[in-house]
Amino acid sequence: MRLTTRFKKSLIAAVLVAAGGLGLSGCGPDYAIFAVTVWGDQSDRDNINACLLSITDEGGHAIVTNFPLETVSSGIDPATGELGRNIQGCANGQMANNSKTGVGIFSYSTSRTSGSLTFKIDAVDVNSKVRETGTSDPAGIKAYPPEILVDVRMTFVGGP
Repeated sequence: MRLTTRFKKSLIAAVLVAAGGLGLSGCGPDYAIFAVTVWGDQSDRDNINACLLSITDEGGHAIVTNFPLETVSSGIDPATGELGRNIQGCANGQMANNSKTGVGIFSYSTSRTSGSLTFKIDAVDVNSKVRETGTSDPAGIKAYPPEILVDVRMTFVGGP
């Protein structure tokens, strides 16, 4: 009787270890990670107050709508005591400073395993009027790694 009880306990333990191993081996959900670079060559950004992110899927269905990209700065410059350059986002007429002069780089992840996503960024003024906008090409979803590189070029919409 003891042998049977030990066997059952060992079998249960083996099943739990095997199930845990499968979960850790990647049989669980896969994630796609997008590295999105947002940039533009428009130099007159005095009227920009915020940048808003929208994402749609391959069917045009909204995944994210008008999500504000938080402004992240490099902090206080010790030499001048002034706030350093923006790294991501846009506010107070400043957009992030990177190699292409733009909003910056951010990551987005999803547990979807197929289809595609399209990223759109709108730079708006204090009255929520779009001043600059940019839309990526549809980016196919694939499991991480590697990151899926997405490029969004902002263009000036115009108007006072």
